[in-house]
Amino acid sequence: MRIPAIGLACCLATSALGQPLPVGAPRMDFADPTRLPRTEPHKAFVSAYLAAVASRQPEAVRGLVHPASIACATSEAARDYLALIHARDVTRTIPPDARIVMRPFDKAAFPYFWTELAALPIEPSDILGIDFSHEERDARGVLLTSKGTTILRLLAPHDGRLHLLEHCLTTKGEELFRAKQAGTPHNTPALAAKP
Repeated sequence: MRIPAIGLACCLATSALGQPLPVGAPRMDFADPTRLPRTEPHKAFVSAYLAAVASRQPEAVRGLVHPASIACATSEAARDYLALIHARDVTRTIPPDARIVMRPFDKAAFPYFWTELAALPIEPSDILGIDFSHEERDARGVLLTSKGTTILRLLAPHDGRLHLLEHCLTTKGEELFRAKQAGTPHNTPALAAKP
């Protein structure tokens, strides 16, 4: 599945529910036990990210962002874009049984993370995938709705820890973001996935 870079960086709502999720050429296989976070940096980041999301504080998520992504958010539009991403992060309730995997980042397999709208300030080292579902049932236990969510986030190391790597908006990306925020019709791809 080819997904606009910024939307993918933020998160994806999908019905994958633990099934392999194609992302470009590679797959995020949530059933593969070899993809579980195993290294100490991976485990530490997952713990910090889950705690930040659960805190409901966008600033907690921002505290996990790589300095290179913070440094490239020099305009008001760029800062507002990051604030929107982090505000959406904390609207999610990630259950304890969520499937969490890591895979190494391969630039050749993910060329669309650099576009005319946004680019990464440095190359990521890993992709974090979190997959979960929420069900709503009536008083008799009959399933009313089932919503699956898959979150994909790019990571890069700094000072011995992994950090979220956010996109830097280009001038064109900032213009589109501002137009979308103002409700101005635009015929280019959406900058951020809907929550």
